[in-house]
Amino acid sequence: MGSSVNRMNYHAYYPLDVVNGPGTRCTLFVSGCVHQCRGCYNKSTWRLTSGQLFTPEIEDRIVTDLQDKVIPRQGLSLSGGDPLHPQNLSAVDHLLQRISDECPGKNVWMWTGYRLDESQRRSAADDRSSQRACRREICAGSARSFPCLAR
Repeated sequence: MGSSVNRMNYHAYYPLDVVNGPGTRCTLFVSGCVHQCRGCYNKSTWRLTSGQLFTPEIEDRIVTDLQDKVIPRQGLSLSGGDPLHPQNLSAVDHLLQRISDECPGKNVWMWTGYRLDESQRRSAADDRSSQRACRREICAGSARSFPCLAR
């Protein structure tokens, strides 16, 4: 991952998941969220320092699992916390770049508290990492996107 990648923590990694997105997938729950949506069922992921350090070994495992031919995965689901939290952008972007380069045909579903227009504004104001993460991958929604949870 390199020393220029910001520190990112994660809460859980599921190499096989059929709940968090279409098909059989890998799912990573990252730490850190500023939105604190009402009705959030992952409140334990809000603190940036919670969970454990996202290491090159975990990143390698995700890529290897996505390449598995015995149990094919459709893609990766990123949740949390918020994968687009500013502290997570470099690590998420690096992971997404590797998936794009090494796992052709895999999709990524991302749950974020940012609306697409907010993400695009942030990407214009922030660094390239935010821009690539928002442009290349699907921002699938958040508790704010579902009125029944945001009340």
